Amino acid sequence: MFFPVGVVVQYANGTVLAVLDAECRHDIQCSLTCDSPQSWTLFMKKIRAVLLPSTRKYFLSLHSLSMCDAEIGRCSINKRGVVAWENKYAFT
Repeated sequence: MFFPVGVVVQYANGTVLAVLDAECRHDIQCSLTCDSPQSWTLFMKKIRAVLLPSTRKYFLSLHSLSMCDAEIGRCSINKRGVVAWENKYAFT
């Protein structure tokens, strides 16, 4: 895993939006990121809280903030609430 890691929402029409950290108390809300392996569990809990069924098709894209073009994984949820994870990064 490459740290720091961030997450964005990507809709079927190509629109990409930042996922904001609901616990951020700054005037301008910070994006949801994970800066170290120690905060990974909390980061994943926050992602699961954001991942809700919607009428608009979307997925969450996890990516390295140090290598912006490196997508690490994707997660999505269907109308029934079933979550699917896709690992996009593997050492070869």
